[in-house]
Amino acid sequence: RKSTIRLESAELLRANVMKLTFKQPRGFLYQAGHYAQIACEQVSQEEWHPFTISSAPEEGFLTMHIRCPDELDWCSTLRRTLIEEPVKAISCGKATAKPGCRVTFGHFRLNDMPGQAGEALKYDLPQSVDFPAVGGSS
Repeated sequence: RKSTIRLESAELLRANVMKLTFKQPRGFLYQAGHYAQIACEQVSQEEWHPFTISSAPEEGFLTMHIRCPDELDWCSTLRRTLIEEPVKAISCGKATAKPGCRVTFGHFRLNDMPGQAGEALKYDLPQSVDFPAVGGSS
């Protein structure tokens, strides 16, 4: 079943791993070991990739940990789109993404767009960036 879910945050971890946190859709039930296929319109509108859900069902949110080294085209493009580009944009080019950087996404509604018949459109847009503490452990 296909549905749209809200991206809450994207965090760059060590060893080229990215942690994505999503709001858990109402009525979405899963067990340990289940996976979900995700797509990102900014990367490719028709390309879906399966990833294991790494959060526990009782947590109330969904997380996926995705390995994203430069040699993996879709995954590395996802990392650039969700972490590297927002860090650069929000910091006005003064910062680069490093392990421990976490981008938080805001949720906005645009109502009554032309051709949408009053349908509310939701966009997940980069809102803020948290940087790791200097000398801290991340």
